[in-house]
Amino acid sequence: MQMLNLRLWLLVLGALLLVAWFVYSWLQPVKAPAGAPSQGPIAVEALPATRGDVLETLSLPGEVEALRGVTLRAEVNGKVTRLIVAEGELVQRGQVLLELDARAARAETIRTRAEATLASTTLQRLRQAQAASAASPLELDEAVAREALARGAFQAALAAEDKLIIRAPFAGRSGLQQVVLGETVTAGQALVSIADDRALRVRFRVPERALAQVKAGQALTIQHAGQVLQTSLSTLDSLIEPSTRSRLAQVLITPEQAATVGLQAGQFTQVLLPVKLAEDAVQVPAMAILPGLEGPRLMVISATNPKLGQVAIATATPIKILARSSETVAVTGITAGQFVVIAGQQKLRGANPQVRLVTPTAIPFIGTQPETMP
Repeated sequence: MQMLNLRLWLLVLGALLLVAWFVYSWLQPVKAPAGAPSQGPIAVEALPATRGDVLETLSLPGEVEALRGVTLRAEVNGKVTRLIVAEGELVQRGQVLLELDARAARAETIRTRAEATLASTTLQRLRQAQAASAASPLELDEAVAREALARGAFQAALAAEDKLIIRAPFAGRSGLQQVVLGETVTAGQALVSIADDRALRVRFRVPERALAQVKAGQALTIQHAGQVLQTSLSTLDSLIEPSTRSRLAQVLITPEQAATVGLQAGQFTQVLLPVKLAEDAVQVPAMAILPGLEGPRLMVISATNPKLGQVAIATATPIKILARSSETVAVTGITAGQFVVIAGQQKLRGANPQVRLVTPTAIPFIGTQPETMP
């Protein structure tokens, strides 16, 4: 029994020693093989910061609309008795497009017109009688009131009849009819649309970040079906849409301009709007910016005029972003001419790592391009 306990304790002790050896081995740093080169400076690409205007051309989707267009709706209930204008027909302002059943309304108009005529005649006779002292002032006052009531009832009957006759509010082209002959419609139901497509407008939205640089009269370009139209901004809405953080903008298009690029109401097009996001500011490529919990920063090369292959120190420098385009960023915190790392900065560790400069593969600047390293 004692021998068995002794063997058991020896096995447990041996297992503990083996585990301790494995843990010790795992915690020890791995030594590089003899003759292996140590890790040197990290290869990075760098370009100098420049000074100038930060420009960007916004490419914004636009919708072509008729300058004036409306869907006419029934104001009262009624039956469609006449469809006068064909679909797609050019109409003039005030032209009758369709009619609802107006027989009862016309009868009411005739009745009230007769009552108004009678009241007017009675009033004239009473005035003549009063002049001859044959009518009292009370009788005259009552006649004046009856004449005014009759005249008002006649005007109301005319208005009610007019609601049954649908006229074009302006000159344009009739759209698709949304009712058929004999159909009974209700108040608010769509009847027919009309649009003045001789003049068009292109509407688009300008993002909030560019609003300070956009004004009415500013030059812009409309691209449509491979054609280009140079024009200007007509109107910019005064309110920002909360859901999109943008403002509605509008460009008026003349018939001649529309024919030049083939614009028609209902089409979508592309608006190119150049804006100046920052003026005379230090700018760097957007790819050089490193985000962080404490704010954005740049890896700035310590050497004044670094050469290719030179080993230098890269310093993590906090910056403040003034404006951002799709490819360049205006910043404060560095000066023009300082070289910033544009590729390879994700591999850098610590505040002042050693780097070796290699040739940049691209120069991602718009407008004034920075000089490459000698």
